[in-house]
Amino acid sequence: MENRCPSRSKETKQNRVKLSRRTFLKLSAFAGTVIGANQIIGPSDTTAALPLQKTSQKTLEEKWVATSCLNCPARCAIRVRVVNGKAVRITGNRHSLVSEGKICPRAHVGLQVLYDPGRIHSPLKRMNKEKGKGIDPKWVSISWDQALKEVTQRLQSLQEGAQPHKLLLFEGLNTVSSEDIIVRFADAFGTPNLISGNGLDAETEKSGNWMADGHYNKTAYDLDHTNYILAFGADMLESSRPLARFLRKWGRLRREKPNRTKVVVINPRYSLTAAKSDEWIPIDPGTDGALALGIANVIISENLYDADFVNRWTIGFDSYKKSVLSQYSPEVVSKITGIPHEVIQRIAREFAQTRPAIALRGRESINWPEGSQISYAIFCLNALVGSIDVPGGIIYQEDPKYRDMPFRVEDDVARRGKKYPRIDFRGTDKFLVAEVVTNQIPESLLENVPYPVEMAMGFNCNFNMSAPGTERWDKALKKLPFYVHISPFISEMALYADLVLPSTT
Repeated sequence: MENRCPSRSKETKQNRVKLSRRTFLKLSAFAGTVIGANQIIGPSDTTAALPLQKTSQKTLEEKWVATSCLNCPARCAIRVRVVNGKAVRITGNRHSLVSEGKICPRAHVGLQVLYDPGRIHSPLKRMNKEKGKGIDPKWVSISWDQALKEVTQRLQSLQEGAQPHKLLLFEGLNTVSSEDIIVRFADAFGTPNLISGNGLDAETEKSGNWMADGHYNKTAYDLDHTNYILAFGADMLESSRPLARFLRKWGRLRREKPNRTKVVVINPRYSLTAAKSDEWIPIDPGTDGALALGIANVIISENLYDADFVNRWTIGFDSYKKSVLSQYSPEVVSKITGIPHEVIQRIAREFAQTRPAIALRGRESINWPEGSQISYAIFCLNALVGSIDVPGGIIYQEDPKYRDMPFRVEDDVARRGKKYPRIDFRGTDKFLVAEVVTNQIPESLLENVPYPVEMAMGFNCNFNMSAPGTERWDKALKKLPFYVHISPFISEMALYADLVLPSTT
């Protein structure tokens, strides 16, 4: 017995539209044209990106605000749609020469960060004197007047005791927008102990650049015109900054050029970037420097390097050549890295003969002990093939001239305080040329060297979550006499604070 409703079946037949194959194809083509036009125009190219429904109760006021994303230090240009004073959408800014109107997933998270129910809305004071992992601070909300009074009283006590150097300031990775003000505060107060989180992030890249060509800065690449990318631990489609730029340029490299750029990824992990590249070469962790020197060995021994660039713009090539040829043959490097020597020879030849080419570094290759040396070794490959300050190679960023900051008043107490040794020991024999030594701080605090710290303030940092050896940070933070944490949220580091002050996003 058939299970059907005769009346419904009859009604369906009567209302069914007869659609020929030709009519279907016409409608499909029209729909495709409409969708394609929408993609070309782009929903963010007009202030009417999302039509607002008119209501009789309230007039909706809309505007677009051009600003920058605050969810990583790259600070990509964005536009925020604001309706009746409330941010409702984030898009890329098409006028940006960096991201070309594109944003990465971090930017979209901006609204969740802004309206997260876990945001701190008022200063919080710790009522539980005991500190430690898993211990409830027993927060109590207090007024801004009371919170600022307690902070300033502590600061004044250090000043009056001529001990401004006993103030420790932590600066997290996401304080780029306010770092100049924090630096000026430390300078005016008189403490030499401003510790940034760069020692856990980008410092090896910058120090490698400094050893190579004197530029203590992050690297920029002319991705539009390069023909070959040798990516050492660089997750171009996942986390390498500026991620929005890498995502946009990936489409140009792979689909918008007459000759597609070849991408070879060297990474212990089969990452998303490795999966999308032309070739993935797995490598034993921490051995990228040896591989770079092995590639240099092949390029030099087979006379594939750019002799004109090397002769005109480098020094020390003879000693570099001698070291590379005597110690880093492909066979020796193969045993270190786990990569067959035939593969090392092949990618070296490809890299040298497919110019312009770029040796690109990522955190998975250089965020290791001796990471600055690894960074330097990889950077030198660009010099060997003449890919520095040329189209399709490494390019140099120029900082714009900003208006001068107001004159800073400095008293004798501040001047004397800044002459004390830094507690991270940078500039001493222990860390002779380092600019930042973030992870030295726990030992200094626990051992009271070179002197005890009386007060600390942290700006958007979370070192006992992000730094290696987190238990060291837990012990050190527990020992601080008075700690003020400034952040939009309660984090692992905030749990050790005596005062938590909410910040903006």
